[in-house]
Amino acid sequence: MAGAEPPSLKETCLQAVRKHFAALDTEHVLDLPAALMEELLPQLTVCQLDELQPGLNQRGISTHCGWAGILKDMHGPNYAVDLLTEDGAKHEVMRMLFPPLFYGLTNHFVEKNLTNLNTSSFMLAAAKYIKHFLLYASSQKPLQSLIVEQQPLLNLLEKQIRSVAVLQSIDLLRGRHKQRWTCPQGQIECLEVRQCGSVSLSVLRKSLPTFFCLRSLTLHSFATFRDSDVLDLARGLKQLSESSRCSLTYLNIGILPFTKLMEILLDAVPKVTSLHVEILHMMWGQHHPQTVKSDVSELPLQKLTVKVTELQTDLHFITSVLRRSPHLTSLHLAGMNLPTGSSLSQLLITLSESNHGLRSLNLEDLNLSDCLPDILNLLRNCQLEELWCNDCRLLEKCSDKEEALQQLVSALRTVPSLHTLSLAQNRLTKNVCVLSELFSGSSPSSVKRLNISYNFIQPAELLEFAHRLRTHRPPQQLTLDLRMNPGDRDPDTWNAALNLLRPLCVLLLERWKSTDTMVDHISNM
Repeated sequence: MAGAEPPSLKETCLQAVRKHFAALDTEHVLDLPAALMEELLPQLTVCQLDELQPGLNQRGISTHCGWAGILKDMHGPNYAVDLLTEDGAKHEVMRMLFPPLFYGLTNHFVEKNLTNLNTSSFMLAAAKYIKHFLLYASSQKPLQSLIVEQQPLLNLLEKQIRSVAVLQSIDLLRGRHKQRWTCPQGQIECLEVRQCGSVSLSVLRKSLPTFFCLRSLTLHSFATFRDSDVLDLARGLKQLSESSRCSLTYLNIGILPFTKLMEILLDAVPKVTSLHVEILHMMWGQHHPQTVKSDVSELPLQKLTVKVTELQTDLHFITSVLRRSPHLTSLHLAGMNLPTGSSLSQLLITLSESNHGLRSLNLEDLNLSDCLPDILNLLRNCQLEELWCNDCRLLEKCSDKEEALQQLVSALRTVPSLHTLSLAQNRLTKNVCVLSELFSGSSPSSVKRLNISYNFIQPAELLEFAHRLRTHRPPQQLTLDLRMNPGDRDPDTWNAALNLLRPLCVLLLERWKSTDTMVDHISNM
């Protein structure tokens, strides 16, 4: 078998330039003809490309093909480079290389090019492109080295970094006299800690008053935070908010021990426009604070997400926040369980009275079985664009379920702004046919996305729905979510229904297995 052809003289010269680049006069390399330079660029290392780029750009020559070649080398030959700009491709290379080199991690590209990459000059070059910094708990040695030995790199990172994410639990107390958890340059805009324990929270709380440019703060723990920890955090946030330079508008905290703390956090940072909280009430070791009183002033809140896992939720604290938030445009509530005999009616009444600007309402895993009149009233007095009522038991207590759904459809048609509607997991069954009337009459609904998944809709019922929808055609193509309905009980009828729907809808489907008894059980819950 014949051996591979030896490289041509030109290829040998190009490889020699890469190998002996440091000994060459950079000006002579930059003077190469443009056509030859195009062939040289894919041969160069990351550092060589970075060094030559300014001079080449002055000549009107782009290094994009060089950076694209490196990306293909990193990802494999089948990788499609969809970064059309030179800076975009370079950004991606530097973003991917900095973490493994900084933390001493390995991959095939780093191993192959370690001699060229493992230098202080490259780290300084790459750091110019690092906006999002990842902290790994298992790699504290590089962080300590950064602070003690690599002052130029630290100074550059402090200027460049806009967000920090802690990917694992990290002991911020260890060596804290050396580690900088303040923000002296005022550069960090986003901080995310996904495994935040009491120790980390304590150290962070003391540093928060210096984070003047912080716009977004996410703190999550696998275990429920102690109420004392959250109150300490609220005090730190209040100190930050008292500065006229405070920029914090997004707050995401979980897991809180009880609902009241949500309002306390909002009062601590009155400029927050977006709040996301998860609440898990524990029966042991928790008590509600008696010494902190909530404010009653208006809040600028625009987006609110509250996910609750409690034996009983005190609805008062939710409605109090809603009444104080007249600018609210998006609300997502999930999992609130009220005491026996109580109703979520007051929640819907509050929305009707206090939140006229609401555009997106997502209600999930709530018992709204006795709230149909309040839902109808809300729909007639709102400008919703998106409505989700998933697993809300909407028809459970209605003696005439078809009539109740017709009332709901009539109210939905009065909301011309509504384009997304989800009624998943409400056991609509045969009553699904009523939903076709959304598009009947002289003023059909503008809904473009309709989710009726997990509703135990039988094939014959879907076929009837399809026939009615052909009579009441949506004014525009409808995206219809039919996932997890028992189509396999009569595949021929189910497929006939789908064939009728396809000219009218984009169908979202997922195979149902009726032999799976758990699926049937869930659909009947």
